[in-house]
Amino acid sequence: MSLSSISKPVLVVEDDPDIRELLKVALEMEGYTVETAQNGQEAWDFLNGSNPKPALMIIDLMMPVMDGWKLLELKGLSSDFKDIPAMIVSATSDKKIPIPDKNQVVLKKPFDLKVFLSAVARFV
Repeated sequence: MSLSSISKPVLVVEDDPDIRELLKVALEMEGYTVETAQNGQEAWDFLNGSNPKPALMIIDLMMPVMDGWKLLELKGLSSDFKDIPAMIVSATSDKKIPIPDKNQVVLKKPFDLKVFLSAVARFV
């Protein structure tokens, strides 16, 4: 399947406008459709109104309004959204970062863009 045939968007949830735009542009250059949210609440609202559901959620942990922790918690409790893969991208040194599983990966900021795009490709 070519990237251009992927109809489900990638949802980037990031409060830093420069990082959000960088990730959006990098993903679009690879052929992905990208939606963005500046915090967990915007992402949750998007999820509840979106069709189709995103193929992948890229989530920062430290954000205002609703942080990534709460978004991950709500996503995990929802039968509609719990199976959407999540990529956590965060600069936090918090030891409580969830342990990656088959449906999740963690990248520490700053990260190499090639590593990021490779991780996205594994899920989408």
